[in-house]
Amino acid sequence: EETQASSCRGMGRAMERLVTWGVALLAVAFLLTPAHSSHRVSASRLPGKLGVRGGAFRGGGGGRGGGGGGSGDQTPSGDDARHQRPSEKWGALAMAGAIWGDIGTLLARHGRREEALTAFKLGLQVAPEDWPARPRLMTTLGMLLRDMGPEYLPDALLVLRKACQASPDDANMWWNLGTTCYMADLPNDAVDAYTRACDAAGSNWEGIAPILNNLATMLMDQIHRVPDPGDKYSLLQTAIACLKESVTREPGAACTLVNLASALWTNVTVHHNQKNPPASNNPGTKVVNAPPQMGYIPIQYETAEEKKQVDEVSAVLGWALEVVPRDWANVDQLWIKRGVALLAQGEVEDAARTLIVALERGAEASLGLSDHQEPGAAARSRAFPLQWWVTVTHFLGTALYRLKVDHEDERLVHEAITTLLDVCPRHPEVWAEIGRSMLRLGMAEEGLKELTTALKYAEECFPPEGKWPGRAALLHALGNAYGMNSETDRAIQAFREALAAEPNLASTRFLLARSLAENGEEENALDELETAVKQGLWVSDRLMQGPAFDDLKDHPRFISIREQMQKNSQ
Repeated sequence: EETQASSCRGMGRAMERLVTWGVALLAVAFLLTPAHSSHRVSASRLPGKLGVRGGAFRGGGGGRGGGGGGSGDQTPSGDDARHQRPSEKWGALAMAGAIWGDIGTLLARHGRREEALTAFKLGLQVAPEDWPARPRLMTTLGMLLRDMGPEYLPDALLVLRKACQASPDDANMWWNLGTTCYMADLPNDAVDAYTRACDAAGSNWEGIAPILNNLATMLMDQIHRVPDPGDKYSLLQTAIACLKESVTREPGAACTLVNLASALWTNVTVHHNQKNPPASNNPGTKVVNAPPQMGYIPIQYETAEEKKQVDEVSAVLGWALEVVPRDWANVDQLWIKRGVALLAQGEVEDAARTLIVALERGAEASLGLSDHQEPGAAARSRAFPLQWWVTVTHFLGTALYRLKVDHEDERLVHEAITTLLDVCPRHPEVWAEIGRSMLRLGMAEEGLKELTTALKYAEECFPPEGKWPGRAALLHALGNAYGMNSETDRAIQAFREALAAEPNLASTRFLLARSLAENGEEENALDELETAVKQGLWVSDRLMQGPAFDDLKDHPRFISIREQMQKNSQ
């Protein structure tokens, strides 16, 4: 019996050596076999700083030391599979699994991802179920599947979930699962996975900073999915806390700074909205409505808390601009937000100069000029959307108005106007905003000229039968410019055309009524005022007491109109 047992042990060792040498020979043959062209694809890259709803995202790790994911440029690594090298305890099958993992790594690095996929699967087939490095090999397989396209995401999720179940205390595995859940549009699962990653990592783990960033990103995304304002506020504050902790641990992480700036920006907006809901028909509102992607921010804060919040936003934006790459896709939006934040702080000169830089960067991107790229590449990587031109022009006009009124800085006003006219695209929306800015600056003739040019661009860009949403607003501004230049008949015509395009513009109807009153058409003026009041119009007493309405102030209909306006204001 002892002889038979010894013989069996000898045969077992011989079988293990045979498997080991067989796998090694297969590996050499596999690597020496030329790849078919159908398998040659671009080098595998894990998700990096992805543009997501509300900010930048940082790809999952998986590296041996927990670092991966910071740059988002890692390839699936066989080091994960070799985290614990096979010993005598695990034998040849574990060694075979590790070898197949190494083969998969080499293939992935050379762009042969389909073959790498086969190698990793073979490694898992031969590796023992209780081999400690098996979950790492599963994670590497899941990362490769994740990188191969949306159709592979279900398989990647399945593999990564099994890896997390097998090794629930490994923060890297939960990190990778969270990233994959995000890519599969499973926000709740992503939040759960990132929370588990943070729990597994512990507060002192150096790799926790990007996980906190990703968790905060998903929480910001959840804000748009929950209906309760209290839940929204709670999610926002938790996201801000995570991002601040992440920045504390990794101060130079550009995407985390960008996310923190966005979260703080949202916080200012939410706080101001709770106190001052924007009034669309109120000409005296202190809130500037910006395009949807910018949100809106109070241009004059009123309390010490608001001042602190806006100062913090501005500081983080300035910090982000110091560390993000010059050609990063969203850097231009940072310049815009920084300019608006400075404007909210009352730093109008710095705001104007920052927004001028944003304009010049927009022109650079449009022309495809860059110090670091071939012509055209910059424009493709960071396109400057049309609405951003409108946004920059609007806020720059606001800054210039305050510069002129409060600081009497005509030199910077002239420099900014020159830049606007030189670099802005010849589009009616942009040119209309330039004209409106000039009107606010008291440049009536210049504003009328640019608004007329904007109307010309509109006629060139849009056929007569086409509907351009900005036409009514442009005609409103044009009527205002005619009024400032004492061309009352033309002002009336422009206002009527604006109302024909958009009948519910109560503010336009008010200006039409004022022009009609100035022209002596009192009954028509009262008719338009009554219609505007029914549409919810409210204007200040100062505007209603202007010289245009001197002859109407004692008219019964006019008195009734003012009473109704008071009700509208409540």
